[in-house]
Amino acid sequence: MRRIVVGVVGMLAVVGMSTGAGASASPSARVSPGGALRDGREVTVHWRGMLGPKTGKTVHFLQVLECSRDFTVENASEATYVQYCDEYHAQMSTHRGFWEGAVHASTVGHAQVPCSADACELAVVAGHTDSEEHLVIEKAAVAPISFRG
Repeated sequence: MRRIVVGVVGMLAVVGMSTGAGASASPSARVSPGGALRDGREVTVHWRGMLGPKTGKTVHFLQVLECSRDFTVENASEATYVQYCDEYHAQMSTHRGFWEGAVHASTVGHAQVPCSADACELAVVAGHTDSEEHLVIEKAAVAPISFRG
């Protein structure tokens, strides 16, 4: 798995953003299949209610992460991102979309938390980098996954 290292703690601003017809105030994510997974199993994560494309001098992103359940929507920040998650995919921000890829029963984040049994989730995070290249998470949604014991 590829790991991302970013700077100092960013602030979380969970806000409802309208991006046009069908925009949702609350971000959500779901994964299929989500249970009885084996290491390397392909899954699909669908999300909605994330960011619409923006312009400006900062970099906007949307990433899919495999995290321990210590990463939550309520504590989503640059610090918890680095501590409890591994990055899978990054792309320009979108309101809704999907990602397909393999999940792994291993350890995640700098904390090296085991991602086995029912201790993990896939998270979709959207945000931007500030002028000092710190990660600012604006929205997050999580979908639990579980591996065969």
